[in-house]
Amino acid sequence: PPADGVLTIDTDGSSFDTVIAVYTGNPLNFATLVPVACDNNSGTNGLASKVTLNVKAGTEYYVAMDGVNGATGLLVVTYRLSAPLAISAIPDQTITGGQPSSPISFAVISPETARRHLLVIATSSNQELLPDNGLGLSSNGTNLSLVITPGAKRAGTATVTITATDRVAVSQRSFAVTLN
Repeated sequence: PPADGVLTIDTDGSSFDTVIAVYTGNPLNFATLVPVACDNNSGTNGLASKVTLNVKAGTEYYVAMDGVNGATGLLVVTYRLSAPLAISAIPDQTITGGQPSSPISFAVISPETARRHLLVIATSSNQELLPDNGLGLSSNGTNLSLVITPGAKRAGTATVTITATDRVAVSQRSFAVTLN
């Protein structure tokens, strides 16, 4: 593909039961092909197939489509390359005195998905220091913010990971939080 993104291929509208497989590797030597995605019957009618995968610019992907048990008919193929989700940079944080942090602003960039269709969560690598329920996310239109409320342990370092998904693509951004 010309750019990183999320590739979706389906056979909706085909007149027979289909299967799709996607590979990378050398197409001249089947033994070296590496399966990336495969599907049978996830399309809209229970016979069509659909795969969705993250793709990287410059990587060659090979797509195989066939009829299940030798089925034949009219094959309809639809594909779409969508821009990937991204989370803006979040600098490492230091929190002093066991008090909640000031709001930490960040953005989820999703050219393909309206914000209301995104799921954004925050998790901590150290539940005693920064419990997940102390990671408060809020949204004000296009801006997202995180307020960190420390747990029982008042000193140490944890990694906080922000995960965003539109139920097709997933993006993560991690940063360190030090409590003094």
